[in-house]
Amino acid sequence: MIALTALVVFVPLTARFFVWPRNNVPRRAGAIIVLGSNPVDERRRVEEGEKLFKAGDAPMMAISAGRKCPINVNTKLTCFSPSPDTTQGEARFIGQIARRDHLRSVIVVAGRPQVTRARLRIERCFTGSIEVVGVAPRSLEQWIYQIAYEWGATIKALTIQRGC
Repeated sequence: MIALTALVVFVPLTARFFVWPRNNVPRRAGAIIVLGSNPVDERRRVEEGEKLFKAGDAPMMAISAGRKCPINVNTKLTCFSPSPDTTQGEARFIGQIARRDHLRSVIVVAGRPQVTRARLRIERCFTGSIEVVGVAPRSLEQWIYQIAYEWGATIKALTIQRGC
């Protein structure tokens, strides 16, 4: 009975928060921020960010790339290394550049399973408008891994790491 109850609760919550999270249709913003990822997803996120940037959805774009930057950079297109190298570090970076550049809105490109947690983390560091665009994993194995990871990471963000 406990297993059935857990399943009845777990499946809808998983669907709502990680499979079909609240995704936004991007509107013009001050910056596009592409969150880091595993190497399999990273290229797809960067491509989505570049598409939005080239469409004129924001005048600048930053990619969380750690030590490697997947594209040539210029003054409007840059890479950053979050500290720590996590979604929390990326949220802190967004808060810092928002204060520095007086941004009132950002478009964030994240993996679809990460959208809910990314929004939660960024809202703690940035008070402006946040539009989040989720890029879906390609394979069932990636979905399963990322959903399992997101459950743990989201619980951690809600209970242990509650600040910016």
